[in-house]
This record gives sequence, structure tokens and C-alpha cells, in this order.
Amino acid sequence: MGRSIYSPWPFVVLFFALVWFCQSNAFFWDTVQLSSKHAHWYYENHFSHFFLPNELDSGHPPTWGMYLALCWQWFGQSLPVSHWAVFPFLTGICVFGFQLAENLRGARWAFAFLLLLCLDPVLLGQAALVSPDLALVCFFLMTLSGIFREKRLLVLLGIIGLCIISMRGMITAFGLFLFVLSDACFLRHKRSFSDLFRSVWAFLPGGLLGLAFLIWHYIAVGWIGYHENSPWAESFSGVDFQGFIKNVAVIGWRFLDFGRLFLFLVAAGLLRYLWLHKQHPGKALARLALLFVILLLVSLPGMLLHVGLSGHRYLLPLFISLSLLLWYVLGAYPNQTLKNGALGLLVFAFLTGHFWIYPRNISQQWDATLAHIPYYGQRKEMILYLHSKEIPIESVGTVFPNAGPFMYRDLNGETTGFPLADLDQQDYIYYSNVMNDFSDEELRRLFEEWELVYRIGNWPVETCLFKRK
Repeated sequence: MGRSIYSPWPFVVLFFALVWFCQSNAFFWDTVQLSSKHAHWYYENHFSHFFLPNELDSGHPPTWGMYLALCWQWFGQSLPVSHWAVFPFLTGICVFGFQLAENLRGARWAFAFLLLLCLDPVLLGQAALVSPDLALVCFFLMTLSGIFREKRLLVLLGIIGLCIISMRGMITAFGLFLFVLSDACFLRHKRSFSDLFRSVWAFLPGGLLGLAFLIWHYIAVGWIGYHENSPWAESFSGVDFQGFIKNVAVIGWRFLDFGRLFLFLVAAGLLRYLWLHKQHPGKALARLALLFVILLLVSLPGMLLHVGLSGHRYLLPLFISLSLLLWYVLGAYPNQTLKNGALGLLVFAFLTGHFWIYPRNISQQWDATLAHIPYYGQRKEMILYLHSKEIPIESVGTVFPNAGPFMYRDLNGETTGFPLADLDQQDYIYYSNVMNDFSDEELRRLFEEWELVYRIGNWPVETCLFKRK
């Protein structure tokens, strides 16, 4: 196998193919709000205001919505343009991820890291969407590449990107700042003010930009993060002790979900081997472990103390840091056959993670794998069926992510759309297992008391039209 194979470009081609395949898919899950609705507002109002109206404002810097609206302005408002708008960030993920890994263990083993990175179910699930989290991951890896390769300009640009993309980007940037500071103090023994300042000065422009935005936002609208009347305010509600324990369990589940369980099984085997044979996998191990621990400490409090901030995509920097740490330890394993076998097991686990489908009554993060892909074709078929039977769209109830005007999902200008489901008032209900907002009681009523008049698919995605008997 030639040296040229060990490069990021095969993975860029992989993402190119994925975007090509998904380019006509409607906006899905949180991207309806964070991408489509935000971009619509700037596009329709010709960028006449900086801040979004309260009913749309998610508290983040509005740069992602502006970026997407600019793409529409330059290339046309369409689903393909929207999907291709994320491709530069997917390319950056491959390039910066490879640079980072090559610096740590050389080009051949860097290719192995890109296998773990680019086949991560959560990252692939987001790559099929018009997701701002792809920009966050790109800037995260840009910053890490700059830190480990001592390229201050990359650090500066990466931190600016993190601080202008979202509040989670700001939190991630703060975690990286603490990592660099701790690394300088405790691992590199740089204690003088001048040495520490040289280590962290590249964080200042981005940090000041993020702080300036938060202050400006508070002055302009009177709140930071969320407000009590916002549609997502419930997600920011505090939890009691029972809720805290539940969040601990949920986040633990997130770290095992969709094949990630095998990361920990392989890690346990590797650590046992290294411990028994008294092998030290390299000086960089302490830095990578420190990176993961600091990001964990910075990220977890908000997730554990609030009701709805534990989605898989929120954990992407942690997932990537954990994969990076395991990949580095795996590289120290002397038996090449077993090392390749462990890598193959992890690749298999990640690929099969897309087929972890839970029963109807268990909520699943459908934007965290590629399992949602059949949903788009089924949705189109259901809409065509309703038209063919002359069933008005407005008479068919449904829930997130399909309730609301078509224009925000299909970019077709149609203000009509499915209303929120009310089983006591409506005669038709559109159900799919990608919808988590139907309660257990509503699901029981639909499948036991209503007539199933049309069904598309069975696994991994099913779509059903129910009619009141």
C-alpha cells in the first residue's frame, strides 16, 4: 500500500459521497431550528438585523444562520446548496484530524485515527445533516492540531471559530484553554508569567469575541442562553437529586451507545496488557489524558444539572478526545496482528452502531447515526399518499421533527405543514419511530384504538398513518 493512501483524502471522498447522497434530504431534528429557521430569517430580512427575534434566538452567536443564508444568497436557496455548505467543514475535520494524529504517531497510524474519527456514528449522523456541530468539530480539531503541532495561528483561528459558532463552542474553547494552561504548568513545568502567556495568548482574540457577544446580547435582549418563554426553556430547567442521578445514567449510556461500548472493552484489554508488561505508551499519553479529563470536567456540569442538555452531539468533543486517547494507547501495542484486530473490531462496532434501534417506547437520538436516512423517502411518500387520497395536510397531526411549515424543512416556500398532534381532536395522525414526542399512552392508543391505514417501512424506520375508528 503506497504512502499516498495514508492521507486524509480518502475520507474527504467518503464525506463527498455522503453529502452527494443526502443533498436532497429535508432539514431534520435540531437543524430545522438552528440552521433552516435562522437562515430563513436573515435571508428574508436581507441581513438587516444582527440578533434573531426572541422566538428564534437560541442564545448562540448567529454566525451559522448567517453563513447558510449567505450561501443561499450566492448559490440559491435549495437543499443541495444547504448540504454542500457543510462540506468545507467536513474536509477540515479530515485534514486537521490527520495533521493532529500524524504529529503524534506518524502518517500510517494517523490513517487509523481517521477511521475511528470519520466512522464515528455520531459524527456521520451529523454529517448527513446541515449541522452547525460540524463546524464546531472542525474548529475543535483545528485548535488541537495547532496545540500539538505548536502552530499558534491555527490555535488562534480555531478558538475564534469555536467562540463564534455556539455557546458550546465557547465552553469547548474554555476547556482547551485550561488544558493548555495545565499542560504548561504541570507537564512542561512552565511557571513564569511570560512562559504561560506565550502558551495561551492565541486564545485571547477568540475569548474576547465570545465575551463581547454575550455582553452585547445581554444588553440588546436582556438574557443569555435562554429565556423563560423560549421553546427550549424546559431543557435548561434545573434538576433535583433524582434528576441528577438520571442524567448521570443517561450520559453514561451515551458513552456506550451506538457501538461505543467496544471502545471501553478494547481500552480495558489494552490497559491490562500495558500494566502487566509495565509498558509506557509515550509522553503524549499524559497530555491526551489531561485533555479528556479537563473537557469532561468543563462539559459535564451543564449536562448533569439541566433537564435536556445531554444529546449525543453535545458530547462530540469528548467522544473525539476519548477515541484519540484510545487510538494513541493502541499504537503502543507491540503485536501488529492483535493491534489491527482491535482496530478492526472498533471499526466494525462503529459501523454496526447505526443499527442500534430501540423499541418504540424508548427515545432515541436519531440525529446521532445514519439510521434516520430512510425517513426522508418515507416522508415524501406519505405526503404523496395524503395528496392522492385528498386528505388535507392541515388535518393530519404529528410531532417534532415533522410538525410545522414545509418551507423550513423542504425550502419550497410552502407555509402549509403538519400541525402538532392532538389525539382528542384530529382524525389522522402521522407517526414515525423517529419521533420521540409521542407519549407511551399516545402510542398505546394509536396502535390499539386507531386504524392503521397506511404504513411505509418497518426497520430501521417505520412511518404510519393512523385514522380514528
